[in-house]
Amino acid sequence: MSESPPDVEWMATGRALRATGLSRSTLHRWKHDGLLEEGIHFKPGATPKSPTRWNVSAIEDAIRARRALPLRPSSGAKE
Repeated sequence: MSESPPDVEWMATGRALRATGLSRSTLHRWKHDGLLEEGIHFKPGATPKSPTRWNVSAIEDAIRARRALPLRPSSGAKE
């Protein structure tokens, strides 16, 4: 697990959703799929039922990086 800088503001899920404009399902899917890394983009609570905290600044950086990727050609291209 990577460690984040000490000045990071860790937000509750609801605040992180409002700040990023992402849906709850997208945020958790990206977490599950490994697009968001523990310690950088999120940190779990102390117990299994504790809430996850989110680093909105790092998530926004990840979104910008995803948008910068070249588009894949569609499979239905006409010849």
